[in-house]
Amino acid sequence: MPQTSNIQSNTTYTKSLKTQQSTPFSHQFLSSPWPQRLDAKLVHSTQSELHLELPFHKRITNHAGFVHGGTIASMLHDAGYLLAQQCLSNPCLENNALQDPEALHVETIDCQIFYLNAAKNTSLKFQAVLLKQSKRLAFIEVNALDHENNLVSKCHCSFGTWEGVERNSHWQRKHLELLDLTPEPHPTKYFWDTMIHKPEKGMHLEQMGSGYCRIKIDPQPRFLDLNDEIAHGALLSIADNVGTLASTTELKAASNGSTIDLSITFCERIKDESIICFGEFTSQKGSQLNSHFFMVGETSHALKAFGTTTMWIKT
Repeated sequence: MPQTSNIQSNTTYTKSLKTQQSTPFSHQFLSSPWPQRLDAKLVHSTQSELHLELPFHKRITNHAGFVHGGTIASMLHDAGYLLAQQCLSNPCLENNALQDPEALHVETIDCQIFYLNAAKNTSLKFQAVLLKQSKRLAFIEVNALDHENNLVSKCHCSFGTWEGVERNSHWQRKHLELLDLTPEPHPTKYFWDTMIHKPEKGMHLEQMGSGYCRIKIDPQPRFLDLNDEIAHGALLSIADNVGTLASTTELKAASNGSTIDLSITFCERIKDESIICFGEFTSQKGSQLNSHFFMVGETSHALKAFGTTTMWIKT
């Protein structure tokens, strides 16, 4: 993928930012297992802007030594989510979110992520800026920059609060049959098993065949957010994996490549059950590989999220 040097974000980053006093919600959110595992730090916070920092650790890199695209996606989401929580909060909203997970609080609607440059051996800064808000909705842009202020990734995301319990979904009619595919061997599964399949840690690369991939995540503490649900950040990380693997199963020869965009829409809240992530190859045009994915509760089959990924490979 072409490298662009010294691209600046639309938001000026001040190196001498004073650490802001975190709100009770942001402190508890960043102290929950998944953000804490990434070691995310809040360094700046206002009603219209929020900055997180991610120190460099080898454990957040992929097999090529670059910061994992799923980790970047997770941090982009979390920066936007924390800003939305501040933008949309009413006097009791934050306390509701802390004290009662079922109470009215901010929900992620969707995220569109663009991967612009690879990040290697660098800490990252995530700058969330409010684009527009209404009473119930917030539209936010988040930029990821490396230690030299080069733009690594960009995300546009939306968040909302709403009352009402109406539920309606037609997705099962089309997709449930995919959950019952007969497992078939794929020559690269063993390679990916060494990095992804870790049952003792709640991660299962269950199936990998021609044009598809299936990963399951158990609700182990390391994946959970402050509501004891599998964190959206963890699901974004898996979405990057499952989209990539579904596409690469169709390659005739090994090739270097990277994700260039990831789009996800979140649906139901799911708690106390494993999440199945199913990715399916869609199409190829030259260097461009497209796939789509969906995520469901293992037992309820309730739709948690769905989306698409695009890979760019060297041919």
